[in-house]
Amino acid sequence: MDSNSSQPTNWQEIVNKKFKFPPPLLGAIQEGRLSLVQQLLEVEEGGGPPRQLDDSEDRAWREALNLAIRTGQEEIMDVLLRQVKFDFRQIHEALLVAVDTNQPAVVRRLLDRLEREKGRKVDTKSFSLAFFDTSIDGSRFAPGVTPLTLACQKDLYEIAALLMAQGHAIASPHPVSCACLECSNGRRYDLLKFSLSRINTYRGIASRAHLSLASEDAMLAAFQLSRELRRLARKEPEFKPEYIALELLSQDFGFELLGMCRNQS
Repeated sequence: MDSNSSQPTNWQEIVNKKFKFPPPLLGAIQEGRLSLVQQLLEVEEGGGPPRQLDDSEDRAWREALNLAIRTGQEEIMDVLLRQVKFDFRQIHEALLVAVDTNQPAVVRRLLDRLEREKGRKVDTKSFSLAFFDTSIDGSRFAPGVTPLTLACQKDLYEIAALLMAQGHAIASPHPVSCACLECSNGRRYDLLKFSLSRINTYRGIASRAHLSLASEDAMLAAFQLSRELRRLARKEPEFKPEYIALELLSQDFGFELLGMCRNQS
C-alpha cells in the first residue's frame, strides 16, 4: 500500500525536475549512436513522461533536435521527441530544419506534434511569433521565415502542399504605410528585420510552388503579383532590386503558363 501511494509522488518529481543537458549528447547524435542517446536521456523500458527542460539550456536542446533531423537520424529524433518536453518554438525551429533539408516524412511527424500542442498557448497555424522569436537560429534562417514560406522559396511542392493541407498559409504583408499595432511594433522592434521579413514573405508568395498551389488561376495571380511588386519597388527604393527580381520571377512564370495554354490550343 505504501509503495503504491508513493508512486504518484515519484512520478510528479520526475515530471517537475529540470532535465540537464548531457554534454556527450551531440556527439552521440552525430555518430548515430541510438543506444547511447537512450542512455543519456535515461530512457526507461516502457517509456515515461517527457522531461522538463532547463530554460538556460534551450539552445543546446534545440541544436540536439535539429542535428538529429539534419543528419537524418529519425529514430533518434523520435526518442528526443518522446523523452524531452520541447515547446512550440523549439518544434517550430525543428520544422524549419526539416523543410530546409527536404524531409517530408519528418515534416509530417513534427506537424502531428504541433497539432497536439495547438491551443495550449499559441495558434500553431499562424506562426505569428516567428518574427519576434530571437531564439531561432538567425544564422540559418532569414527573419520572419515560416515553414511554408521556406518550402515555397525552395519550390518544395510536396512539403508546401502538406503544410497547406494542415491549414498553413502565407498572409500578404500589410501595406507599407500600415499603422496597425503589429506593423508599428515590428518597426519599433527592429526596422531592418521587419523590412526583411516582408521581402521574405514576398519571396514565398512569388514562388512557383505558392502560385501553383494557392491560386485557382495561377497565371492571373502571377501577373497581378507582378504589378504589385512593381509598385512596391517604387515605394521601397532601398529594396528595389529585390522587388524587381521577384517581379520578373512571377512575370516569367505567368508568361510560361500563357505559352502552355497557347500550345494546348
